[in-house]
Amino acid sequence: MEFPDPATTAQLTATATVAVVLTGTLLTGPLLGVVPLGDPPAESDIGDGTATVESASLSGSVTLSDGRFGTGVRYVRMPAATVDVASTTGRSRLVYRLVVPELDVEESVTKSLDSPGQYRLSMRDVAVSPDASNESFEGRVTVTVQSFAGEQTVYDRNVTVEEQR
Repeated sequence: MEFPDPATTAQLTATATVAVVLTGTLLTGPLLGVVPLGDPPAESDIGDGTATVESASLSGSVTLSDGRFGTGVRYVRMPAATVDVASTTGRSRLVYRLVVPELDVEESVTKSLDSPGQYRLSMRDVAVSPDASNESFEGRVTVTVQSFAGEQTVYDRNVTVEEQR
């Protein structure tokens, strides 16, 4: 049995590797772009636009409560924000934000404005340090309409985050 020359085998391996790399580069590159890599970029939910808001409110108060099942974790719990939108143009969005500096909490949720109507924005509970010793903390809740054209605050309140037992 005869074995191939090691120099020939190495040369064939190097040539095959270069061919695979060049083929992959050509197929996925900007010139041909036949094979897409990854997901296409998501379209932004914000653009030029405006919205007229009739009212904005929270359905309850912001609270601080212990986690369930004795986990030793505490949570800041946010009520839903309800926003009545009278009219929209273009692509704008609502941003519901809570900031509580003493608890190192800064959370927000966004919702695209597609048409006039009532929008409900819910925020997830935020875990905080179980060592937070006060029974209440000062924070700020805002709801804004954002677009490339600008930002308009439609709800802005200082809130007291009170411990709920």
